[in-house]
Amino acid sequence: MIIHFEEIAEIIQTLHKLNSTPFDEIVWMRNGKPMDIPEYIREEFKFIGLANFNFIKDGFYLGLPKKARKCPVSVPKKKKQTDGVVLQFKPKETI
Repeated sequence: MIIHFEEIAEIIQTLHKLNSTPFDEIVWMRNGKPMDIPEYIREEFKFIGLANFNFIKDGFYLGLPKKARKCPVSVPKKKKQTDGVVLQFKPKETI
């Protein structure tokens, strides 16, 4: 895998800009069109206290209970190494 510093720096800058923008001022777009997200979903998320990018990353925009949400973004499984033992965290099963 080759990692380009500039690409990572751009991603970090974009996430910082997203998370520092008031949630009510964000227009969520998909395929060049504004996403149709009901107001009650937006209102519920505002009071959760998570970063704005979690609205998409964690599937809150779907308006489903946490157990029924699937991450819409492909994220590799996290590995954590401690004292020579490798622990692999798997996403919880969904309904």
